Amino acid sequence: FHIEIPANVLGIIPSKNLNLLFKNWALYFHNMLGIKNIDLKIYDRRRLFRISNSINSKTGLYKKRVSLNQVLEYNHNEMCDYAKNLNSDTVFQPVSGINKQAAVEFYKRSCKFYESENKVKPQPKQTIPEEKKPLLPCVDNLLTCGVTKGGRNNTLVLLSSAILQSGYSLEETMDIAANWNLQNDPPLEDRELSTTVKSAYSMLLAGKKYGCTAFKELGYCIGDKCKMMGENLNARTR
Repeated sequence: FHIEIPANVLGIIPSKNLNLLFKNWALYFHNMLGIKNIDLKIYDRRRLFRISNSINSKTGLYKKRVSLNQVLEYNHNEMCDYAKNLNSDTVFQPVSGINKQAAVEFYKRSCKFYESENKVKPQPKQTIPEEKKPLLPCVDNLLTCGVTKGGRNNTLVLLSSAILQSGYSLEETMDIAANWNLQNDPPLEDRELSTTVKSAYSMLLAGKKYGCTAFKELGYCIGDKCKMMGENLNARTR
C-alpha cells in the first residue's frame, strides 16, 4: 500500500538526497511512533513505482486507488478482493481542513534534522579483531534466509561488515557470503559478490562499519531475541 502526498503540500523542492530524507521520515515513524509495518527497504535512488491500474505479476492484483473510508472500513481480504478487478478509478474529492502550514514546518524540521544527523565525521581506522567472537543473533538469522533482487547488495555489505567485525578473515567472510548467496532469488554473480564483500572490507578498514542501526533500518533486527538489545536495556534501567 502506498500513501501518495503531492509535493506542494509539504513544499518539497527537487534534491539529490530526497530518498534519504524520506527514509529518515520512515525511520521516525517506525522507531518513535511504533509503526512497525512500514517498509524500510525502498529508499534507494532508483525505484519503480506502479501507476494506477497496473497489475502485479506476482499476485495478479491491480494497483487501485482507495478512499479514506475504504482504508478504515475494509479488512485485508476485502481490500484484496477490491484489487482483483480492473475498473475505472473513483474520482475522490480533496480532503478539506488540512493544516498545510504545519506540514510545511514538519518538512523544514525534517530537513534540518537530516542535515545535522548526516554531517560527515572523521572515523578512526579499524582493524579486524584477532580473536573470533560469536556472530550476533541478527547475523545468524539473516544467514538462514536469502533476499530478492533489489536488496541483495545492500544486505551483503551489511552482512559482510558484521562478519568481519566478529573476527573473520576476508577469505572466510567470502566463503560465508557465497553460501548465503545461494539462497538469494536470484543469486548475485560471483564477480559482483566478491566486489561487494571486498568493498565492505575496505570500508571497515577506513573506519566505516555497520551495526545495530543498519540492521534496524533494513528490517533485520530481531528485537527481544538479541543479546545486544538486552544488554542495552539493562544498562538503561540500572
